[in-house]
Amino acid sequence: MRAICFLLFSFVLWFNTQAQYNWEFGGTFGVANYLGEIGGKDKASQPWLLDLKMGQSRWNLGGFARYNWDFLSIRFDIFSARLQGADSLSTNPARVGRNLSFRNDIWEFTAKMEYVFFELHDVGKTGQYNTDFKAYLGLGAGVFWNNPKAKYQGDWHALQPLKLEAVNYSRWQFVAPFHLGFYYTLGRANRIGFEFGYRFTLTDYIDDISTNYRDTTGMDELQLALYSRPKTTDPDISSNIPHENNYKFPSPRGGSDSDDAYVTALITYSRVLKGKYKNKKFRTKSKRYLGQYKRRRRKAKAKF
Repeated sequence: MRAICFLLFSFVLWFNTQAQYNWEFGGTFGVANYLGEIGGKDKASQPWLLDLKMGQSRWNLGGFARYNWDFLSIRFDIFSARLQGADSLSTNPARVGRNLSFRNDIWEFTAKMEYVFFELHDVGKTGQYNTDFKAYLGLGAGVFWNNPKAKYQGDWHALQPLKLEAVNYSRWQFVAPFHLGFYYTLGRANRIGFEFGYRFTLTDYIDDISTNYRDTTGMDELQLALYSRPKTTDPDISSNIPHENNYKFPSPRGGSDSDDAYVTALITYSRVLKGKYKNKKFRTKSKRYLGQYKRRRRKAKAKF
């Protein structure tokens, strides 16, 4: 993680000296939500946003650097977000009966290309061109670090080392972010906007469930407590909840037909920075230029 941050900072610092008003640096804050097997609505796991449980949205904080051309830009992001879900909040009897839950604080590192598909140079038609508006699409690739946990007896326990499905998955995973956003530029330097993003992944273990319940042979006390926690006494839909024997080996524990995903809704702020001017000969603040200007001014006054 330190090596990635150092390389990113070095590249940004070097490239910042090559142009004027092309680089901007900023931050994001908002909410993130998860799409997977746990929780959701009244049906089985559904793709895209059909299964999104808005009440499970949690914090998302990050920072980014963006280099701009006319209609294209390249952007580097780092952010942290909390993803979580709980079967107890679902209205699907099979999910309520399974009664699993998780929390996952992730770190994401991505590089993206953005395309400006609409812009308005003079918002309000004031004639001063101090405020402009741009809308853009972005697509990229990167990695994210995740560590799903479950709560047991008041403490949060990491689930990946427990191998509750006898699968040894990595905490580092690939992610392909897609986002749609817009921003206003105020005073040619300050940019504030909004962005909605969808993250495709290649893992089905953001929530630590994907396939079947494993054989309990050789499990310790913590594994036995977390791999299956069936619930059969919900007063509203208890008559429809499957029997607790459906939540044991070798029954399905999750659905491996699609990978997990997550979405973000962010407010963005950034400031455009001016790079160093390339042609030093015409830098009006140089000592050489100022000295020549002062000498010429004294000669002019002597004539009168």
